[in-house]
Amino acid sequence: MTNITSPNRGLPSRTPLSVKAALRVSWLFWALLLVIPFLFLQWLIWRLATGQVIRPHADAAKWFGAAMGYLVLIVPGSFFWRGHLFKDYWLGRPVTPNKYIVATISVGLALALGGIFSLIGCLVTGSFMPNLIPALLSLALFALHWPTGRAMVRPVGHLEDPQIYEEPR
Repeated sequence: MTNITSPNRGLPSRTPLSVKAALRVSWLFWALLLVIPFLFLQWLIWRLATGQVIRPHADAAKWFGAAMGYLVLIVPGSFFWRGHLFKDYWLGRPVTPNKYIVATISVGLALALGGIFSLIGCLVTGSFMPNLIPALLSLALFALHWPTGRAMVRPVGHLEDPQIYEEPR
């Protein structure tokens, strides 16, 4: 009987991501998702202050409703998704770095896109209010959820022991 092995064909082997590298990637995405809406907000302020709006629409209430609907539906869904990915943390085990990156980016992307969508509403309607409110709300909430990496390195507690349980970020 012959055992035949297939050659690697020059493909790099996939090594698991380290905790330090995962935290670095998470911080990179967090900073990127924070800077892009901030720069867009600065450009929007300049554009609306100089009166360069081509034709303002009177649909500010519709944009506001759509932005708030997005924040009410998608953002909690991203937090539930993060909770699903952090299930190991709740059970007292560390989260794998790949799951940590996906969970961090999913929440950050949901919040940043909500802010950008609201800012686009400001641009389309030609005024800051009321669409600036959901934009600032989502971007402030995003800024408060910076990656710490605690879920990967420090399994704290169990759901049944609330004295030592900490919410992961």
